[in-house]
Amino acid sequence: MTNQPERMSLPASDAPLHPLDIREARGYYLAATLLRLFVSPTVLVASVLLLWVVSNNSVTPVLGPSIGLTLIAYVERKYRSDAWSYIPRRQQDVGRDEPASLALLARGVEVAVLAVATASFVSSVGIRLVPTRVTSIAVGIMLGLALIVVATLLWDRSAPRDHRFSLAPSLVGNVAAGSILLVVAWGTANLMGRVALDMPTTLIGFAVVGSVTTLWLLLRLIPVRVRCLPASINI
Repeated sequence: MTNQPERMSLPASDAPLHPLDIREARGYYLAATLLRLFVSPTVLVASVLLLWVVSNNSVTPVLGPSIGLTLIAYVERKYRSDAWSYIPRRQQDVGRDEPASLALLARGVEVAVLAVATASFVSSVGIRLVPTRVTSIAVGIMLGLALIVVATLLWDRSAPRDHRFSLAPSLVGNVAAGSILLVVAWGTANLMGRVALDMPTTLIGFAVVGSVTTLWLLLRLIPVRVRCLPASINI
């Protein structure tokens, strides 16, 4: 932990606190929020599609974003843990929504990047070799993204607030999810109308996005509800 508890300036109240309420923790939390924008199945899919459009091979555009974004996921969790470490565990308000403006900006960027990547990839199929060759995999990763988005929505509707996948307010999350599903539906419909799909290859794409997302979820098991003071002090 990189924080120095003795420099904390906690409010006198025992009310639940969030890192955004603590001046020293705010920077860590905002850094984690920025990194979380990249650690998203939506950004992963968009990155792979865009790299396929400009690349001369089929494999590197998958491996590069998968490895790079996984490293970012680890760093994001580290910053998030550092942010929460400024607050005693009994006062941590871990279920609080992100500010609506911050969540709207982040989700809006995700949807925009996915829309641009999907349109670019679809327009390249039949024109450039790599996008045409990997169309079945592309359909698989987009269908995998759609499943993840739906599963996240269903989980967050019933999960305790401190166990949700998405920290965005419900309205922002629902609008973003609906927009992503529309982009995916448009992209897959266009791709299936252009190229005959190979089902085993499509399943490979589905497995790729599912495996990477599962790894990111495992990284979230790194504790956030940590103590900010030595164990000898009872809080």
